[in-house]
Amino acid sequence: MKEGILYSQEQVTAFKCPSCNQGDMGLVGELNIRQIADARTGGDIKTILRSDLLCQNQKCADVGILVMSGEF
Repeated sequence: MKEGILYSQEQVTAFKCPSCNQGDMGLVGELNIRQIADARTGGDIKTILRSDLLCQNQKCADVGILVMSGEF
């Protein structure tokens, strides 16, 4: 995990699919993590995490997107 990153791929918790409420939504591919230093706030760093999701229930296989942001 890079310094300053809020979550690694192993730390993103699983949650139930909102469509079928049976399968877990799993990450697809690598996490897309971007950090931006905000000069307006004295250099606070804003981190944005994004990943595609796929329901692990093969009968459902719904897709989604996980987006998280934070500042430190």
